[in-house]
Parts: sequence; C-alpha cells; structure tokens
Amino acid sequence: IQKRTEELKQKADEARRLAFDEESHRLDQEIEQRAQELLTKRRTKIEKLRTEKLKEAKELRQQAELSFKDTEREIQQKLEEERRKKLLTRQRKLEERKVREELERKRLEEEARKKAEEERLFLEREAQKKEEEEKLRKLEEQRQQQVERIRLEEEIRLEKERRRQELLDQARVQSLNANARNLFKNEDFHNALIEVTKVFTIDPENPEAHKLEIKIKEALAKRETKLSRRKTQEGEAVPPIGAEKEAKQKTVTRIIMAAVLLVVISIGIVFLTKHKKDVFQAPVTIAVLPWSSQSAVLEEKILGSSLAEEVAHQLQRFKYAAPMGYSSAYRLTEYSSNFYRSVFELGYVYALQGTLARLGDLYSVDVRLVDSAGNVSWSRRYERAPATLSELPHDIADHLVEALDIRDEDALARQPKSLNPDAYVFYLRGLDLLHRRTPTSMQNALELFDQAIQQDGNCADAHAVSSLIMTSGFEQGWLANNTLLAQAERSAERAISIDPVNDAGYIALGKVYAEQRSYGSALQQFDAALKLAPNNGTIHFEKAKIFLKIGQEEKALEALSNAYKLNPRDPEVLQTYASVYQLKRRTDEGFWYHETALLLVNDSTEYLAGPISDAIMGDAQLLLTYGDRVVAAFERRLAENPNDDLTMYRHARLLQVIGKVPEANDILNKLEKLLKDRLKTQYKNARALVSLALTLTRLGRYREAVQFAQKASELDSTSDDVKYKIAQMYSVQMFSVKKKSIDEKRKEEAVKALKAAVALRYRLDQLTNADFYNMHQYTDFLSVIGEPLTAQ
Repeated sequence: IQKRTEELKQKADEARRLAFDEESHRLDQEIEQRAQELLTKRRTKIEKLRTEKLKEAKELRQQAELSFKDTEREIQQKLEEERRKKLLTRQRKLEERKVREELERKRLEEEARKKAEEERLFLEREAQKKEEEEKLRKLEEQRQQQVERIRLEEEIRLEKERRRQELLDQARVQSLNANARNLFKNEDFHNALIEVTKVFTIDPENPEAHKLEIKIKEALAKRETKLSRRKTQEGEAVPPIGAEKEAKQKTVTRIIMAAVLLVVISIGIVFLTKHKKDVFQAPVTIAVLPWSSQSAVLEEKILGSSLAEEVAHQLQRFKYAAPMGYSSAYRLTEYSSNFYRSVFELGYVYALQGTLARLGDLYSVDVRLVDSAGNVSWSRRYERAPATLSELPHDIADHLVEALDIRDEDALARQPKSLNPDAYVFYLRGLDLLHRRTPTSMQNALELFDQAIQQDGNCADAHAVSSLIMTSGFEQGWLANNTLLAQAERSAERAISIDPVNDAGYIALGKVYAEQRSYGSALQQFDAALKLAPNNGTIHFEKAKIFLKIGQEEKALEALSNAYKLNPRDPEVLQTYASVYQLKRRTDEGFWYHETALLLVNDSTEYLAGPISDAIMGDAQLLLTYGDRVVAAFERRLAENPNDDLTMYRHARLLQVIGKVPEANDILNKLEKLLKDRLKTQYKNARALVSLALTLTRLGRYREAVQFAQKASELDSTSDDVKYKIAQMYSVQMFSVKKKSIDEKRKEEAVKALKAAVALRYRLDQLTNADFYNMHQYTDFLSVIGEPLTAQ
C-alpha cells in the first residue's frame, strides 16, 4: 500500500508538471501572439506619425524657402539702395570738395587782397602816424614852452609875493613898534608889552622891539616899587610876598597865550598848504589798458600787455592814484565791444594807452594818458635796451604821478632793480598766461617763472607769483600735492628777503598762511602788503575770503566792497560777491554780479551750467528768467561730452525743479547706468560712488544712496569733494515732500558731513551748491562755515 501510495504521488506530480508545462506553453503562445498584434499596431501608428511629420516638414521647408527668397529680395534691394546712396554720397563729396576748393581759392584770393590792403593801410597809417607824431612833437614843444613860461611866471609871482609880504611885515613891525612907543610914552606899559610880543611873532630878532621890551619891563618894575612904597607909607597892608610877581606872571601868560595862538594859526595855514591833498583831494582813478603791438606782432602784444600790468602794479603804491585792477582792464579789453566807453562809464577819469615795438636792440614804448573826451593829458616815448627794460614800469609810474601831481613821499621807498633781460622776458610771458585762468595755462606760467628764476635768482616778482600759483592751484584743487604749500612758503619768503618793499611777497605769504589755516598770520601779511600798496584790490579780496572762512560776514562784505571798487570787472571778485549774497539768502540782490561776471568769463556756457544754475534754483523769478538759457547750456555741454556726469546731474536736477520730472528721470537713469558701468572697472572710485549716491537720491532711492555714500567715505576719507557731496545728499533727503517736514536724523548727518568737509577745505563753490537749499534757513548751516581766527 505504501508503495502504491508513492507511485500514485509520483503519477500525480507528473501529471501536475505536464499540466503546468502545457499551460505555460499555451500562455507563451498567447503572449507572443498578443505581442505581435501590439507591435503591428505600434508600427502602424509610428508610420502614420512619421508620414504626418514629413508632410509638415515639407510644408515648413516650402514656407522657409519662400521666406528666404523674400528676405533675399529685400537684402538685394537694400544693397542696391546702399550702392545708390554711396554713389550719391561719392558724387556729393566730389561736389563738396570742388566747392571747398573753390571757396579755398576765393579765400586765398581774399586773403591776398586783404594782405595787400592791409599793407597799403599800414603804409598809410605809418605816414599818418609820423605826421601825428610830428604834430604831437610840436604840441609837446609848445606845451613845454608854455609850462616853462608858466613856471617862470609863477616864480616871478612868488618872488613878488615874497617881497610884498616882506614889505607888509616891515610895515606891520614898524606900526607895532610905533604903537608900543606911543603906549610906553603914555605909560600904558601892559598894552605896550603886548604890541612888542606881536612884533616878535613876525620878527623874533627885531632889535628895536627888544630895546622897547627892556624899557617897558624896567618901567613896570619902577611903578610897582613906587606903588609898594606909597601903600606902606599910607599904612595899608603890604601884599604878601610874591603877589606882585604872580600878577605879573598872569599878565605875561596872557600875552604869551595870544602869541602862541598866532603861531598855531600860522602853522595851521602852512600845514594845510603843504598837505592840502590829504585833506581835500580824492585819489585820481586811472585804467591802465593792455598795450598793443605797433606791427601786430604776437610777442610784442604779450610783452606790452604784461608791461602795462607792471605799470598798474607800480601805480598801486601811490596813495593818490587808484588804478583799475589789471585783471578788470584785461577782461574789458578782451570781452567788451567798446571797452573805452566801459572804462569811463565805471567812473575812471583817465585811461593809459600804449604801444610797444622792438626796434633792433631797443624796445620802443609810446604811452599817453587820455580822458573821457579823448583829450591827451600826458604822453611820452621811452626807448629801452633789454638790460633796463625791467626799470621801465617803475619809471612810467613815477613820471605819470609827477605829471598828475599826485606823488606821495611814502611811495618813494621802492627803487627799480635791473634784472637779467632773459629772466624778465620769461617773467612777462608767464604774467600774460595767468589771465587765461586754466590749470594748463597756470602750469605753463609756473614753468616760465621757474625759468626766470633760473636766469636771475633775484627776480622777487617771479618768486612771489610762483608762490601764488602754487597756493591757488592747491586752493582750487588742481594741484593736490601737500608739499607744494611748503615750497610756496619758501618762494614767498624768498621774494620778501629779496625785496622787502614789494607787496607781492607779502600777499603770497598771506595766501600760504590762509591755506595752512593760520588766519591771524595771514591777515597780518595782508595788512603789511596794504601799507606798501594801499590801492591793490587783490589784497582786499584775499582778506574778504579769510573773513568769510571765519564767519565774519560784515567784514567780508566790507573787504569785498573795497576789492570791487579797485577791481570792478574781475570775474572771481564778482562771483564771490554774488555767492556771499546767496549765503545770506538774498540771491536776487547779488545776482547782478553773476550777470556781469557772465559777460567776462572765458566760457559762458560753463558759467551758466555752474554758478548760475546753483543761484537760480532757490529763486522762482530767476528760475523763470534764466531757466531755459541754463537748460540750453547743459544741452550744449552734453552734446560736446555726453559722459559728463556732473553736467548730467545738474541738468536733471534743474529739470526736476521746473517740473519736467519724466525728462529728468530719463537723464538720471542714464547717469545711474553710466556710473555703474564706470564702477565695474573702477570699483574704488570714491567720486563715482558719491555721484551715484546723489543720483539715486534724486531718483528717490535713499537707502541705496546712503550705502554708496558710506562706501565712498570709507574708500577716501580725506577728500573734501566726497564729504561735500555726502552733505548735499543728506540735505536733499532731509525734506520729505509727502510729510512736508524735516527729517532731523538726516539733518544731523548733513551737518556732520558738512563740518567734516569744511574741516578739510573751505570751498565757497560747494557751500553755494543748490543741493544745500534745504539747509540755508537753519543756523546749523551757517555755524559750521566759520572757523576760529587762530585755526591752524
């Protein structure tokens, strides 16, 4: 049974296995069949999709081919148009070249004609000039003869007057002596003594009066003795000892006082006669104009202009001569259409004209003094060798004040010194360059003065002006080397040691002390210079700048007024005068000075875009009057230099104020991009960073602006320009338009930054920046401007 059971189990297992195999085979067949069916369907679907995609691709290709053909046709058309344009351009250029050649030919012909005409006119002028010179010579001879005749007549008159006075004195003495004798005979001894005293006031050595005086005194003594005896005999009290003497002394005292009074009156008359100019005469105003060249030679014109400036400088030494500051005369000549009329309209009595020519080894100078009616009051010709050319300005000034009878003894201390001729020519050339007032011209002038000093180390003026250039460059920021101040100080001290009576050295040393913030010492130097040149407007101007720095506005205005009187058309004086009015919030009152300066500056567009734009921002009437003109100036400057970030900022700022906000924002966005692009390559550029801070402030992004400003301050903590701009940024941010109130925190930051900026360098152009408008009404703003007088 067990065996059977095992067999049955085996058969059952075999049966199950066979059944499983069959079922597996069946399933495999079904799966394979199903897979074949699915594969067939999939292939059919893929084939259908491929066919559709091929169809779409063919359609796209056809469309692309059509588009390509259209583009090809357009390009061919454009190329054809470009070819036509180039052909037309080439033809136009050929025509323009022909026109230019024709114009050039005509220009050359016109120049030749003009040259021939000029030569003819020159010959005519020379002939006329010789004729005029001959007339002037004859007139001069006649004038000299007349002067000599008048002098002789005056001498004769004075001699007659002297003799007449002597006769009168003699008659007076005889009359007084006769009166004294008659009074003596009538025993009127006291009045007789008075008459004798009067004689002594006229003739102290008169012998007859001395004899009479002795007789009168003896008679008085006898009378007093007799009177004393009679009183004693009559029993009257005898006067105390010394009573008669005291009475006598009183009488004599009265007589002496009368005599002294007569003497004092006589002395007073003599004093007033001798010093009548001090009491009655005002200084004579003279404008020394730049001298021209007789032959239109540039070198002669340069030397003539500088020699005229030297003459003006020499005239400033005289108390009774008030010459126009030469910078004003130079500007009027350059920029006024009728500078003669301008000179006399300013109230000047005379204009000194001159011409210079180089004749072989000599310099020939003709000068003449002309009044407002065109009359020649004085003229003279000078011929000098190069070795004595440096003495010429001193001699002309001396002769001029002598002719005008305005000499004063205090001005005689300075004597001319002959300089090396090459050194003096270098000095004169450098002097002319200073009037261009650009960093390049100043640097070139400094090199010329250095050459002058190399040729002649005793050229005091070259040392002084070199010092002035270095301190001015440091003051204006185009010379940033701190060692220059030490060098400038040495040059100024050298100038003083060479010529202690030359005001230029003291002015230069005063400017050095001012830059070193030794304001008390600076004022002492300027006062010393004023004693030597009381009519030098530059000294008053430098004093005014110091008074501004130490917060003494009234003294600053007084000094500026003096500077303006002596130098009324100097752009720097005018701009400073206007800036002071801006600080006092009276811009409209001082704007005339800006308007006048605008007519005299080298670049009116730059002045409009700078000081004028700052001035008008806080005055609605000025903004209305000048706004369009200033905007046009900004546009001209940006057309010349599209990347001028300062002009872009000022332009946008003005547009914001006049209500053109969208246009302003466009410019500010461009400026932001420009500055950020610059910072990609110059990531340590503090100036670009702080300019970006101001730009973002104007765009209303205050938080970003403050971050950039802080970074700029960290990169350059010694830059006054960075500090001023940070203060301006906070000043703009401190007023909230929405809240219409002041943010005290930002106000404090503005004051803090401004204090730091002023501590580094006082800059009036920055303090009058329109970005400080929000701060002008606060005392905090004005309080940080003034520095202690003894600041070091």
